[in-house]
Amino acid sequence: MNRSIERAAWCAFDFANSSFTTVVITVVYARWFVNHVVPAEGAFGLQADALWALCNAATMAAAMLLGPSIGAAADRKAQRKRWLTATVVVCCGATALLGQTQDFGASIVLLFCAGLAFLISENAVSAFLPTLGTTAELGRISGMGWAVGYCGGLAALLLVNPIAADGAMGTALLLTAAFFFICALPAVLLLREPPAATSNNASDTGALRDLWQQRGHWRDTLHFLQAQCLFQAGVAVVITLAAIYAEEVVGLDDGAVMRLFILLQVTAGLGAWGCGVFQDRFGAMGGLKLSLVVWIAAVLCCTVAVDSTLFHIGAALAGAGMGATQASARAVVGMLAPEGRAATWFGLWGFAGKGGALLGLVCFTVLRSALPLRESLGLCGLLFLGGLVALRKVDLHRGLQAARRNNTVDSDLRQSSDFS
Repeated sequence: MNRSIERAAWCAFDFANSSFTTVVITVVYARWFVNHVVPAEGAFGLQADALWALCNAATMAAAMLLGPSIGAAADRKAQRKRWLTATVVVCCGATALLGQTQDFGASIVLLFCAGLAFLISENAVSAFLPTLGTTAELGRISGMGWAVGYCGGLAALLLVNPIAADGAMGTALLLTAAFFFICALPAVLLLREPPAATSNNASDTGALRDLWQQRGHWRDTLHFLQAQCLFQAGVAVVITLAAIYAEEVVGLDDGAVMRLFILLQVTAGLGAWGCGVFQDRFGAMGGLKLSLVVWIAAVLCCTVAVDSTLFHIGAALAGAGMGATQASARAVVGMLAPEGRAATWFGLWGFAGKGGALLGLVCFTVLRSALPLRESLGLCGLLFLGGLVALRKVDLHRGLQAARRNNTVDSDLRQSSDFS
């Protein structure tokens, strides 16, 4: 099969799955959950927005714990496509059912199932990235995928939001599920399964343990995952609370929130594409660090804004930073992944990203119990600064050399506790 066709199919999955994050997690269902699903008096002693963050945190925790083991098993048994297909079916099915109920307990269960399947599907599809081009091309390919993804999120939002605005949430989420499923079909049908891993350097259930035991060899991967945990914590807070913040703090109405997220999708797509090109020309780590600087500026603008103009400037910067950060991080992991173990590495990427998201949401929940929403979000912005500082420990060239050496190591290296 022509490689360009596979790349297009892979990018189509980003187009598909962005419908879930945009409609369910960020813009439409988030506000519905807060306003129509959570009891008026709250629950478990928490306010509605804190409950939303906590529900997402529970989903992140499950994905964080399961992702590395699923990735290692998928590598060893050549089952990446099987996991990809299964998670698409579960996510779409649970999303369709989510709109059919306003029961608090049932909504939480369905939200958990849909969110967990979505997060595992992200790991599964990313594992195909290293097979789609050379190391020098991964930044551009990843950036193009994210850019196409934001176009998909915008298309789904434009399709669904008018229906949701009329109160027909059941129909809105049914359309979202259909959008995801149909647009994901090219990836499910056309991506070729990479060969099963032949190395015995990792076990199905001990991917994290194996990485830690071999930390002398994989120190740059570990440093990168630590940095990702920090900056992804900030990203998760912004994505999860953006619509609620715009409505409650800035005072935007439904129409203004819709226009805001059109702006976010456009700037995020441009940020992802631009940073992908920047990475391939000037270095992957440079692009990632630049994106974190943009994030810091975005949070400052949004949290000190006294009028909607400065807030929208911050939102545009946040969109660009979001696209650039996600595209850059995925490309770096693709570069660091040793041959035959991409699903394991992206399972670890998912572990760090979801662990970071969990950290961010828990931090927000704690802060929100004591501070107003504006101050809580502003303090979470310090997580981007922490990620930027942590990236200073990552030597990408050394990490690439470690990945290449791993392809020829003897199978008994798995018993080694520390090697370089």
